[in-house]
Amino acid sequence: VMQTHVKYLSVAIYLIVAVFCLLPSKSLAKEQETYHPPKGKVRQQARKTGGSRGCNLPLNNTVTLLVPQDHTATTVSERPTFFWYLSQKLSSPLRFTLIEPGKKTIFSQELTPEPGIVALNLPKSSHPLEIGKTYRWTVTVICNQKKPSRNLFAQAWIERVSLPKSDNFSENTSFCDVRYARSGIWYDALACNYVKQLQNNTDSSLQEFWALLEEIDLPNLAQQHRF
Repeated sequence: VMQTHVKYLSVAIYLIVAVFCLLPSKSLAKEQETYHPPKGKVRQQARKTGGSRGCNLPLNNTVTLLVPQDHTATTVSERPTFFWYLSQKLSSPLRFTLIEPGKKTIFSQELTPEPGIVALNLPKSSHPLEIGKTYRWTVTVICNQKKPSRNLFAQAWIERVSLPKSDNFSENTSFCDVRYARSGIWYDALACNYVKQLQNNTDSSLQEFWALLEEIDLPNLAQQHRF
């Protein structure tokens, strides 16, 4: 009888441990995430190009904007850095466009980047973003110069906000990406981490960049690219 009780007890302990390990894993992972989305910014982003319209190549998901899918991400920078992922070499150029409220274009640039992570920093000659304003930015695959409506594009929104007063970002800047991320400032968190990776060129800093992309549901894309 004692052996039977021990057997059942062992099975019960095993089940309890198994349930304990499995159930909290998702919530635990959520707690460990560094990026905390800002409140009140819900808005779907069209962060991937769709199927081919006026293009000769199948360009589905050729461009993926590195932004959260379900809300408008923020920045504290006057001239932030915009990131996207280009999955293949294109014969057609890309056009980056930044539009302020009222549909006025404040910056536009045509470029022919190599596949991989593309980072575009607004130049000093461009109009600075204003605090409290939400801007739309697009990356367009220019397949048809004569018929722009047939071009493919991905688009997202960005809002400039004030620097949080609760955190001192001027000190210990090597961890600025963590503070930005925890304050919901996506664009600066990614840019800071990107710069840190370029400076250090280490596996740990690369993993941190991937981790941020995984937190916005881009794990496969993050692992496809090597700096």
